[in-house]
Amino acid sequence: MHLVLDNYSPHKHHKVRAWREAHPRFYFHFTPAYASWLNRVEHWFSTLQRQVMDRGSFDDVAALQATLGRSCGATTAKPRSRSGRPPPTPSWSGRSNPQNLRNGAL
Repeated sequence: MHLVLDNYSPHKHHKVRAWREAHPRFYFHFTPAYASWLNRVEHWFSTLQRQVMDRGSFDDVAALQATLGRSCGATTAKPRSRSGRPPPTPSWSGRSNPQNLRNGAL
């Protein structure tokens, strides 16, 4: 089992290290310091846990994989911006208007 953790110091406490040695099945991976961009990934996994795994009952690994595949497919089929609104359309006014740039109007 692979666990991804941030660099919070209690994760590296001697009691945690002792637990890790007693449970070799678990592998800890620590995120780099100052990796705030990973917060979006953490949020995505949290949402997946709450909306899919906590609500489901799975008879076997294949059923879990099928459910996760459907959920991930639905997520990527309807991408959203961080705010949930559609991305803004580009504005071609002023200096950014390609026609003005070609004609030397600005």
